[in-house]
Amino acid sequence: MSAITLSRMERALLVRRAGVRSLRPAEARRARLILLLDAGQTWASIRHKLACNYAFIDRWSKRYQEQRLAGLRPRRAPRAASRPAARLEARILEWTVKRSPAHGPARWSTRTLAVQIGISHMTVARVWRKHALRPPSWPERTRPG
Repeated sequence: MSAITLSRMERALLVRRAGVRSLRPAEARRARLILLLDAGQTWASIRHKLACNYAFIDRWSKRYQEQRLAGLRPRRAPRAASRPAARLEARILEWTVKRSPAHGPARWSTRTLAVQIGISHMTVARVWRKHALRPPSWPERTRPG
């Protein structure tokens, strides 16, 4: 079991981090882990309270002991959302505007176009949304009577 002793300033900062909702949940969870270790909790009780495994406790307690508060930050920066390349975007727009499906309805849906080009239907949807294109709307049915 890792014995961790916190200074008043570290404890105050970790308590703040553990309770802040604007922080990423993973960072708040790591702060709670260190606070529980400082309080003398066993790894088994921490595992139960945080719903984590022993490897999680071991990794973050070691990093905290080696680097203190800086060790609780993730090593890699979060990835930015990927964006389709300009050539792919142009290809999606060209297929949407200048071509029509071989069979089925006269217009493309995100899924049929995605299958045809070999990409994700969500990529097609994002490009369409960016360029204010809309999928075909089906005519409303009128009820008799």
